[in-house]
Amino acid sequence: MLEKLAVVALAAASLSACVTQPTLADLDANRQRNAEASTASYTSFTAEQLRAAAYDVLKLLNPGEMHFDVRADSLLANEPWLFVVPLPQTGQRFYEVKFLKDGGDVRVHFAAQGIVNQLPVAPDVQEFRQDIDVGGDPYFWPNGKLFFSRLEYMLGRTNHWPTCKEAETAYGRTPEFMCGGFNGGIGILDKAPPPRS
Repeated sequence: MLEKLAVVALAAASLSACVTQPTLADLDANRQRNAEASTASYTSFTAEQLRAAAYDVLKLLNPGEMHFDVRADSLLANEPWLFVVPLPQTGQRFYEVKFLKDGGDVRVHFAAQGIVNQLPVAPDVQEFRQDIDVGGDPYFWPNGKLFFSRLEYMLGRTNHWPTCKEAETAYGRTPEFMCGGFNGGIGILDKAPPPRS
């Protein structure tokens, strides 16, 4: 029995040793990709129009649970989640959309961040986060892509509302901040806007 446990422990140790850390160049490349996917400039819309459209996009993620606050140049949102199988776990997703004037354009920057609470307690839904950086997470960029695709719909520049399923097919993975964690769905209802007449 001890020999079997030793073999299992050795196998687990060798597997963990095989996990390679990303290089600094990888992290820089990931951050650049995230930044590009999370920023767009608009010429024919005001910051207020863009802010209203961003509010509508984020609210539809979970209309009853998304909480909002504003700053002079940004829209902040907080969405708590609860997962009960196999053990209760809670967490929060934080969203920040900045609207920066850039000459005659308005540059929009989307960022998000998540936390898992250490104990299964109700999250503080009044907490908001500012100056969220997109960082070097290799899986963040689909969230920016989907956010801006949906923003285009809210601005009336497209008649197609992109679904999470379409995003998963297009990007090869679930945009967790837009579609839910643990491979989608958890904590996010992902409502679609009413069809246009």
